[in-house]
Amino acid sequence: MSKLATIQKIHSIRPHPDPDVNRIELAKIKEWPVVVKKGEYKENDLVCYIEIDCIVPESNPYFEFMRSRKFRTWPAKFKKQPSSGLVCPLSILPNDKVAGLDLQEGYDVSDILGILKYERPIDIQIGGDAKGGFPTNLISISDEDNLLSYPEVLQELVGKRIYISSKADGSSVTFIYNNNEFKACSRRLELKDDSGFPYRLVSKYDTKNKLVELNRNIAIQGEAIGPKLNGNRLELKDIELRVFRSKDLDNKELFNLAKLKELCEHLSLPMVKIIDEFDFNPLIHTVEYFRNLADGQLYDNGKPGEGIVVTACEPFYSYILGKEFSFKVINSNYKQES
Repeated sequence: MSKLATIQKIHSIRPHPDPDVNRIELAKIKEWPVVVKKGEYKENDLVCYIEIDCIVPESNPYFEFMRSRKFRTWPAKFKKQPSSGLVCPLSILPNDKVAGLDLQEGYDVSDILGILKYERPIDIQIGGDAKGGFPTNLISISDEDNLLSYPEVLQELVGKRIYISSKADGSSVTFIYNNNEFKACSRRLELKDDSGFPYRLVSKYDTKNKLVELNRNIAIQGEAIGPKLNGNRLELKDIELRVFRSKDLDNKELFNLAKLKELCEHLSLPMVKIIDEFDFNPLIHTVEYFRNLADGQLYDNGKPGEGIVVTACEPFYSYILGKEFSFKVINSNYKQES
C-alpha cells in the first residue's frame, strides 16, 4: 500500500489567480496541487502531507476542522482552485514518537499520525460473508498508486510499450483457481460460497466452471460495476465485470496484454476498456499529458469517468513503486461518492 502520510517539501507557492482572493495560496507538493492559508508556509518548507482518500484520527484535536468532512481527505476546490490532500505543519507530530528520527523528505509518518486508508463501504445487501482474509500469498490486493505521488516512475517507462485503460468505478473482485480449489474474493476478503457480489458475477459469467474446465492455476482480477456498487456511475441495470489483470500462479508471473486479451476472449469475460496503446516517449508522455488524458474521460452515459490506469504491455517490477508497474491518474472533474 502506498504511504498515506509523508514528510514532503513544498516545491512552489503562488498567489490565487483572482487578486480579490487574499486568504489562500496555491502550493505544489510533488505533482499535487494543494490550497493552503496565505503566509502559513513558504517554498521549500518541510510539511506533513496526507494524501487523498485517507481518514485522519478524530481523537486528534488538530483535525477537528475535518469533522464536517467526516475526517476524510478528498479532492476539493477552494475559490475554483483544485486542492488534493492535506498539508499540516511538522509540529503536529508528537514529540515522544519522533524524537531521534531523521524526518527527511519522503519519511512515512502514517502510523505516527494514525492515518488510515479510506475504504468505500459495500452495500450490506451485496457485501457477502467472509470466509477469511484475502489470499495475498497467491496475488496481491489491487491498489494502484497515483502518478502525482510518484512522478519519477515515468523514467522506468523509457523504451517500453504501454497501454491506457479506463478506470471503472466499482469494487475490486478476484477469482482464483488453484490446486483444484476455487476462490471468489472482494477487495480484502475471501467470501463464503455463493455469498456477496463476487458470486453474482460467478453466476452471471459461469466463472467457476470456466476455470475448472481451463484447469490452470490462475488468478483473475477485475472491477465489479453496477447497482449498489459505489453509486453505479455508469447507470447499469445489472452487475458487470471488467477484467484488468491475470496471474499464472505456477510461474508467479502476470499475463502480458496479448495473453490477457486471449484469456478473456477464451473465457468470454469482458475486459476493461482500452483507450490507447503506444511506445512511451518521455518528451511527449509527461505527467501533464496523462493528467489531461484522465481529465478528458467520459463514461458512455456522458458522466465524467473516474480516470485512467497506465500499464506496461509486458509486465515488469517497479523499484520506485515496490511492486509490479502500473499507476492511476484520477479525473479532476470526477466527483466521488461520500
